[in-house]
Amino acid sequence: MRARWVPLLVLVALICFLCSCSTQPQEILYFLSYSRLENRGELFKAIEGKTEKLYEKPGLVDFAPCGDSFYLLTRTPTKSALYSLNNGKEQVVKESSQTMIFLKPSFPEAPLAVREIGKEREILHLLSSEGIEDSFIMPKGVLPLSISPQKELALRIWESSGKKRLAKIYLMDLKEPNPSLFRPALSEDSSEEFLSWSPEGGEFLFQRKTSSGTYSLFIYNLKEKRETLFRENAFSFQGALTGGESWSLDGHIIYSYDSQKEVFSEIYLAREGKEWQVEAKGASPYLSPDGEVLAFATPSERKRPGENAPPQADLGIYFLKEEKTFIVNLEGDCLSPVSASWSDSSRFFAFVTYIWNENQGPSGFKLYLYERSENSCQAIFYDPTREILTLAWKAEGTR
Repeated sequence: MRARWVPLLVLVALICFLCSCSTQPQEILYFLSYSRLENRGELFKAIEGKTEKLYEKPGLVDFAPCGDSFYLLTRTPTKSALYSLNNGKEQVVKESSQTMIFLKPSFPEAPLAVREIGKEREILHLLSSEGIEDSFIMPKGVLPLSISPQKELALRIWESSGKKRLAKIYLMDLKEPNPSLFRPALSEDSSEEFLSWSPEGGEFLFQRKTSSGTYSLFIYNLKEKRETLFRENAFSFQGALTGGESWSLDGHIIYSYDSQKEVFSEIYLAREGKEWQVEAKGASPYLSPDGEVLAFATPSERKRPGENAPPQADLGIYFLKEEKTFIVNLEGDCLSPVSASWSDSSRFFAFVTYIWNENQGPSGFKLYLYERSENSCQAIFYDPTREILTLAWKAEGTR
């Protein structure tokens, strides 16, 4: 009797396996290639390293995914335009004689926005998959920085204090019908720089310049309306990080010490009282969504390709559980990444680097794809005449 059931059990197991495979979303990398000479952008998609051009348009300078659609921004000398793109069909959402740029979310729950920047005022438009959800007139002289998952907008304003001009952090609650600026009870005689919202949006990380010229890191809690010192006198220059992120999706705070103002610094991670130091110096750190792997640019042992060339870089991969660093050597004369992004599953890491020609200087951008399971990296796109401006991952359909 038992022997009769064996084929049936094998068949059931096979069906379950196939079903589990077929429902797994397919991770697709989208990127924008742009020619300044032609003022033309091309939207590509890449699946496991294979690229395909989806769309092109004169003046296309940026894109952002939103639900099942994309938003596109075009720019000419006389106007900007915002389009939605769904299943290859485009629709005009807004045209303006002013410059429009995206204000992209740091975390998935935060809204996508567009800044419409005029000479006298700026308007911030919140976007949903249906179009413009709401619009807010920004006070003159403010710089919108980032929107939290709770729709709190962080802004920077320059204020005069005696002979000094100080940068100050302000907030604006976009959930209110007519929001006004709110000044957290921070310092009065020091400059402040906003770095990142926490993943849930209840706190933000910022740095403050001391009278001695160094920078310390603080965390401000909106509910308790108080600040907490995170790292004192940690930095000697404005910017706790050289690119990358400062508060990860899973709650790690990423920061660096740099006393020499160099391109590559010592990188640290901290979470719930525990701290990690990355073995190799680096720049542009990005932590995988599962919080297990940090990818960053690290100094290459290759010589500079020309007297005036910046330092070259390879890809550093730091595994938090093992507390070990693995270096992936890149081919060609690669400089530090200009943009990068992990896929949602933490399986892939895409990044763009400058390429340097010894005789001609900068010679385009190259797009690389790192696959974590193979611990391997490959170049998937390069055109010396074009820039790569934007990267974005989407999980779509089944595979």
